[in-house]
Amino acid sequence: MKLKGFARPNIIAFFDKDGTTDWKDSEFRTTLQLFNKMGGLAIPTTGRTGGDVEQDAKKYKVPIRVVIADNGAIIIDEQSNETIDKIKLEESKIAQILDKFEEVGGNKDLIRVTDGKNIYATTDREVRRYYKNNKVARFSHDLRKDIKSGNIESLTKITLAGSKDQMQEMADFAEEIGFWTDMDKTKFPAKRQQNIRLDIAEKGINKGRAVKRTNEIFNPIDGYICIGNGWNDLSMFKQAIDDGMVAAIMGDSSRELIEEVKKYQRDIGKGRVIIIPPEKERANNFFRSFIKLYQQRREEEQKKSRRKRLPNVERIDVPRTLGEKSQTMDRRPNSPRRNITEER
Repeated sequence: MKLKGFARPNIIAFFDKDGTTDWKDSEFRTTLQLFNKMGGLAIPTTGRTGGDVEQDAKKYKVPIRVVIADNGAIIIDEQSNETIDKIKLEESKIAQILDKFEEVGGNKDLIRVTDGKNIYATTDREVRRYYKNNKVARFSHDLRKDIKSGNIESLTKITLAGSKDQMQEMADFAEEIGFWTDMDKTKFPAKRQQNIRLDIAEKGINKGRAVKRTNEIFNPIDGYICIGNGWNDLSMFKQAIDDGMVAAIMGDSSRELIEEVKKYQRDIGKGRVIIIPPEKERANNFFRSFIKLYQQRREEEQKKSRRKRLPNVERIDVPRTLGEKSQTMDRRPNSPRRNITEER
């Protein structure tokens, strides 16, 4: 697949957004600008919707060209707003999920869906308040009806919220009918409700698949690095290790996650695992240091390549003195032949 306007990158940095990088840090923008000038391609790889990421990139003036969103279900070229890769939910199964959620007593206002770029939610007052500053949120008076009737289509992810028991039952059902799930705490629609969130996507959708697909498309010269902090980053950490690349994990991530990634690397015997000391700016300083180190190594390699022997040149016979046998010497192509004995 050939993309217009893209040169083959020297290196790709896949990085999670929430809990990993701080886009409010003004130095982060400068860091990415330097990375871009070096021929790097920085790709946010997140469970968020593409529109969310684009909104924050514009707000904080973060120079982003490609986004992996919805836990890897969609890859977007932000400059042209074109979809590079997308895997949609099977429509018949979406209706089954909505019916099951109603069966377990789920609140219809705690349903959200996305098409990879926009978020669709209900007109509930607290839901609208939650999304008050979100420019890609769209609201429906009857979200379930709009989804089932096809008014909202080409969906990549369903997100439900509710009690832990409800979400566990929904996760079991979703996996039974062939979906992938990810469960965690959420502040939606209000922190005081202490809801649990459940993301549902097509089976096989994960950040690791998206990392692999992106590398197939862009074929970076010097490989890539993956930076993250959560369980939904595990698949991309493992992909990095499989490919002999770097998996960089925030030091305040789950101890179980860190140990699982370390064990995987030991078992595979490839790649490298780096634990990032957590700071106020999250992984920003680590990313900056990584870029500087990469820049130094490229400069060293360029110097070495310039020191290499000249290409093979034409061989000619030139007598050292009159009466002696000729000695073979190098002469550069297109240089004039000279009678060296005349100069002696």
